[in-house]
Amino acid sequence: MDEKSADRETLRAWIGRTSARLASKDFGTGELAQLRRNDPATVAGQPAFHRLMADRDRPIGESEALRWATLVHVMAITAAHGSALRSGEALAAAGLSEARFTKLMAARGDAFRDQLVLAARLLASKQIPIHWSDLGDLLMVDEADEETTGRLRFRIAQNYYRALRKQDQPAQSA
Repeated sequence: MDEKSADRETLRAWIGRTSARLASKDFGTGELAQLRRNDPATVAGQPAFHRLMADRDRPIGESEALRWATLVHVMAITAAHGSALRSGEALAAAGLSEARFTKLMAARGDAFRDQLVLAARLLASKQIPIHWSDLGDLLMVDEADEETTGRLRFRIAQNYYRALRKQDQPAQSA
């Protein structure tokens, strides 16, 4: 496994552990509220954010802080119990329109982070559980690795459109 693949697997494992921790009854409601409140820049200054970051194998740099704070912010917004859906499936289940989905997939940098927060708020309002691994991975490589971002966007789009197709199919009678 090359270094990039190992880093992505480590990220995915961290996302899984952190999502479970945020949804746990043991995670303080006040801390969760701090991470949900305001915007990612504010989250980056919260003690709860730094405690979560301390669980990573290696520290993050200041230049990465906004990406990580965005990821923690959206995971906190959508923290819930239950089986989480893959990113594309969750977005379709929440009723994210094709136009908004296209806007999310086309966005880069600050605009992508803003669209991600809007999507998280929609998911939370519809109580749709999401596993943030694909979108979290995309967030970390956005604007840095076009080949990987292209593959991730393609995978998320496939899952989104498959889920939409399943919603449009009439229910099979038994």
